[in-house]
Amino acid sequence: RRISSDFSSFADYCYKHHMGLLTAAPLSMGLLTNNSTPHWHPANGSKLANACQDAATVCRQHNVEITTLALLFAFSHPQIPCTIVGMKNVQELQTAATLARRFRDIDWTLPGLTQDAVLHQVLTEVEAKVYQILRDKLNGPFADIWKEEHVGIEAEANYRSVPLYQWDGVREAHNFWKGIDGAEYEEWQWKSFS
Repeated sequence: RRISSDFSSFADYCYKHHMGLLTAAPLSMGLLTNNSTPHWHPANGSKLANACQDAATVCRQHNVEITTLALLFAFSHPQIPCTIVGMKNVQELQTAATLARRFRDIDWTLPGLTQDAVLHQVLTEVEAKVYQILRDKLNGPFADIWKEEHVGIEAEANYRSVPLYQWDGVREAHNFWKGIDGAEYEEWQWKSFS
């Protein structure tokens, strides 16, 4: 997410201000798997969930695991040194470790190292092809998610492009939990999402 016109992303902001950043849930709580999304998932029925299902179909058509691509993508960001991965069995642990080993020859100290450069080194030829299909902003499965609109007046400083579709996972999770019987909320929690 972009937080200022001076920075391309929150990760960029943190990196330039010498703040460590970690990510979690690289499989988006099951969205980026071949399994059906759990009934409790806050994105169920959303454009995002449908796009993830379409992405999984593209991966299967090319005999590529969507979980592999999701993990490699998460591990490949040069400005994010830590990704927390939840695993439910030894096989998933071994898979994550095998994928992590693909990064052992990356020189993370190279100035200007980009995520695309890292991915170029760790993806197989077929994985790279599928990755290009998935990230196609015009025809890929996430094309509707990535569409933007222009807001503001073009000649003024506030003119910018913003995504037409925004899925705020924190807000969605909050809305899900507030609908659960017996859930208690503090006043600050209500105010933070008003």
